[in-house]
Amino acid sequence: MRTSNAGDYPEDFLSKVEASLTAKSLCDLAKERMILVAVDGDAIVGTASLGEGQVHAVFVHPGRQGQGIGRCLMEAVESEARVRGERLLVLYASLSAVPFYETTGWRTVREHYDGDARLVVMTKRLAS
Repeated sequence: MRTSNAGDYPEDFLSKVEASLTAKSLCDLAKERMILVAVDGDAIVGTASLGEGQVHAVFVHPGRQGQGIGRCLMEAVESEARVRGERLLVLYASLSAVPFYETTGWRTVREHYDGDARLVVMTKRLAS
């Protein structure tokens, strides 16, 4: 996040998000969300998670971006959402991630501000 999104978010926002990612908080989130982890050998190269109607925490290691990992994670998340009967998903995208999401069928709805951090709210309708 500090590499890929350094230009998207102010330092205080990055620090806040980083501080929130503790082992306990991730274990708690795993009780509420389906968390996918992409691995290559012993290395984690990407993550994505699905809550109720919302995609969260899509990250691909900066050195592995552009290799289809993000696309595979999103396909898996969307597939699970379809199995659950969800027809519309929402996510809050960083500015630099918007073009990626657009190539996979997501559409911008509006901007959202978390303090000084600007995010883009996007949605995607899922086919049955």
